[in-house]
Amino acid sequence: MENYVEIKVQTMMKNGNLDAIRFNKLLTTTYNKDSIEYCFDFNRFNDCKPFTILLVAESILQFKSKHQTAKFSAKMDNMKSFSYLCHMGFFQYIGISVGKSPNESHNSKSCFPIKTISFDEMSLEEAYKEIEHHADQLALIVENNIKSDLFEVMKYSIIEMVRNSIEHSEKCQVSICGQRRNDLNTVEFAIFDRGIGIEKSMKSLRKVSNPPAGYNFLEYSLFPGISALSNIKLLDKGNSYINSGYGLFYTSEICKQFEGGFILISYNDAILVSSKNKLDKFKCYYEGTGVQVRIKTDITKSLKNIIKEINTNILPKYKNAGLVKNKPSRSSGGLKP
Repeated sequence: MENYVEIKVQTMMKNGNLDAIRFNKLLTTTYNKDSIEYCFDFNRFNDCKPFTILLVAESILQFKSKHQTAKFSAKMDNMKSFSYLCHMGFFQYIGISVGKSPNESHNSKSCFPIKTISFDEMSLEEAYKEIEHHADQLALIVENNIKSDLFEVMKYSIIEMVRNSIEHSEKCQVSICGQRRNDLNTVEFAIFDRGIGIEKSMKSLRKVSNPPAGYNFLEYSLFPGISALSNIKLLDKGNSYINSGYGLFYTSEICKQFEGGFILISYNDAILVSSKNKLDKFKCYYEGTGVQVRIKTDITKSLKNIIKEINTNILPKYKNAGLVKNKPSRSSGGLKP
């Protein structure tokens, strides 16, 4: 039918994050007609990692906002197979009246359903208290012991990534979800915003004209101290939560230490960092910024020792190359590296 287009949402097991990036690119570059019906076929939406869920959802919402005269429908043959996505709030998030709404589902021992967190009318202090509250709740899916090393590491990473989003995006709302896989000994979370993006933030607010030769802006943002103080209006220089630009650096390195993975996506670029220090680059078309943090739960290291190891073995390499812009400040987790 000329006025009906079916779009398959396909994410295969163990490959969901890459498939979500491909779906984002396909949706943005292939379909451009208005005043027709687009049907999203979710029957092969098999891999439902947090990053996969949010990137697919945000890509669909972005697509719908650009084709406001089109009609949209969904194809789901066996609703029982979508119970997890219904619980996570995925369908309601994209405007389909199926399952729970974001912020409605309760957290469990294995999942943190989609939450949308708005900091619009909060003071700086209120915003950080809200960040810490959600970080506590999400970190509890690692294990129900707030004094454990894993809980501390996870909470630190969550706080740094949410802070990074609200301080750099010029937006005051983020979406977040998380998941624990006992069969894989992994825990991960994803955070997305619809802000100005990393490159524009670094150019307009940090006054970074260009990254070093051979690097794009996403890679450059992982350098220690490079993205400091991007959104000045959200910061108080006398506050101990002040961002010194080390959040992305430390969190991506923590993922390596815990044999996990780190993904950063913003506008036209995406980078995937593996535990083996391998970095892959992809093209994408997401108007905002998204991040995934994944760590292994069968590795035991304290946050203090990890930061010490990074400062001893990793940070000097950047310093010796003249790539460190400022010193690390006290982190939002209360840790002074």
